[in-house]
Order: sequence, then structure tokens, then C-alpha cells
Amino acid sequence: MSGFLRDLRCAFRLLAKSPAFTAVAVLTLAIGIAANTAIFSAVYPILFAPLPYRHANRILMIWDIFQGERSDITFHTFREVSARSYSFEAVGVLEPWRPTMSGLSQPALGASRAHILAMMLGQGMLLTILGSLIGLAGAAFVTRAMAALLFGVSRFDPITYFGVIGLLALVSAAACWAPAWRATKIDPNVALRYE
Repeated sequence: MSGFLRDLRCAFRLLAKSPAFTAVAVLTLAIGIAANTAIFSAVYPILFAPLPYRHANRILMIWDIFQGERSDITFHTFREVSARSYSFEAVGVLEPWRPTMSGLSQPALGASRAHILAMMLGQGMLLTILGSLIGLAGAAFVTRAMAALLFGVSRFDPITYFGVIGLLALVSAAACWAPAWRATKIDPNVALRYE
């Protein structure tokens, strides 16, 4: 424990000696935490939060079968089910609406799973590449100021730079792939119905 406290004091002394590096480090942490918080606050209600209904796992849909195929029920069937059924707490009606939503940044509802994965991974990796370029420029500037603190590594060590960029690219690809894969499992008609 005493070694940890000694290391912590040494780290704070080094940070106090180089305020420019400290400012960049704190700013980087702040931006990273803010970006993660923003992304999680957008992703959680879409992918992980339960539906805003009591006993959402008990919601079901009723269909008619016409000539061996599933079809929408008529208003008469709805009226009969709601009047005579004691098994359902509530019965509602929805009107099917199947628009074709497409644009430059949005695939059509019939997009393939591979297209959705490629689009989401491409957008995420574009941000990773832009962030890596900005990070490279910042690292080149900061290492000039802290060259005296580097032991056994040159200011422009390509293994270190590209190793860190590679690790960040892998983490970013995994962070983009997980929600993209989950998005391919969602039926667009069901998602539109709950909007």
C-alpha cells in the first residue's frame, strides 16, 4: 500500500510540473467520459430499456388466418374480442403502416443485415479514424513537451503510436459491432409501431 501511495504522490508531482500535459490529459478524460455518457444515454433507451408498459412481456398480437396465411383482423373481430374476452386486460387496435424510409444516412426498411452492419461499422470507424488523426497530432505536440519524461522510447516511436491506435480501433470496432448486431435483430415494423 505504501508503494501505491508513493507512486500516486510521484504522479501528482509530475502532473504539477507539466501543466500543459495535465490539461491535455484531463481534457481527454473529460471528453471520453462525456462521449461515453452521451452514447450510453442514447443507446440504453433504444436497445436495453424495457417497454414503458406494465407487464410488457405479456403484450401480444392477434391475427386472423385467411387461406392459410396470416392477415390483419377486421374491426368486427376486434369488437367481438374486446366485448367477449375476459382473458385480456385491455385490447387495442393498430393500423399497419409500412413506409419506405430511406435517405443518405438511413437505409430502406428492407435493408439487409450485412448492409446495416457495414453502415454502422463504417460510421463508427470513420469517427475512430478522425479521432486517431487528431490524437496523433496532439500526441506529437505533447511528446515534445514531455520528452524528458520518456525513458527507453523515442518521441516518435511508431510501435507505440500504431499499437495504441490499433488497440483503440479494435475497441471501437467492438463497441460499434455490438449495437449494430443487435439492431439487425430488430424488426423495423415492430420498432416503428412503438414510436
